[in-house]
Amino acid sequence: MDKLLKQIRAEEENVEIALDNLKQTIKREEKTVIELAAIGTFLHNIYNGVENILKQIIVAKSGELPMSDT
Repeated sequence: MDKLLKQIRAEEENVEIALDNLKQTIKREEKTVIELAAIGTFLHNIYNGVENILKQIIVAKSGELPMSDT
């Protein structure tokens, strides 16, 4: 369980960093193409971080991730 908590905390830190970066970038009045791309990257990182946390919990509880046909 300690390993799971460490993994979740590490992922949580990454999500928090991405959220902070997203907030700072969104505050800018006019955004460059690079800043718009960065916003997309931050959102992607947040989504992946949450997804990774959920996957880690599922694996810890059931031992494996369910597989889909797609």
